Amino acid sequence: MPMLPKRPCPVAGCPVLGPCAKHARPVVPQAEKPRLYDDRRGSSTARGYDRQWRKLRAEYLKRFPFCRLCMRSRAVLVDHIRPKVNGGTDDECNLQPLCTRCHNIKTGSERRRG
Repeated sequence: MPMLPKRPCPVAGCPVLGPCAKHARPVVPQAEKPRLYDDRRGSSTARGYDRQWRKLRAEYLKRFPFCRLCMRSRAVLVDHIRPKVNGGTDDECNLQPLCTRCHNIKTGSERRRG
C-alpha cells in the first residue's frame, strides 16, 4: 500500500517534515479542558424537552410541514419564538416550524444579541 508524503511542520520557516517535536501542541489533561457549551447546558430532558414535548413537536410538524421563514424547505424543527430560557412556553402561539438552516440563523442571531 502506498504511503502518503510527509507534511511540513505548520509553523512558517520550520524545515522539519512530519511531526515536529519543537512545535507540537501540548496535550491538555481532560480535567483541565474547558467545558463545551453543550456540556454546560445539560440534557434535553433537564431543559424541559421531555416525552410530552416530543409528542407535541411531532403533531405540530404534521400540521405545519414547511419552514415559516423561507417557506420553501421542509420544517424539521419546532422553534420557540421566545426561548424557554427567557420565559417562553410551549403554547402554540410561541412555536414556529423551521428548517435547519433558518433555525441556525435565528439561534445564532439570538446568541450574538446576548
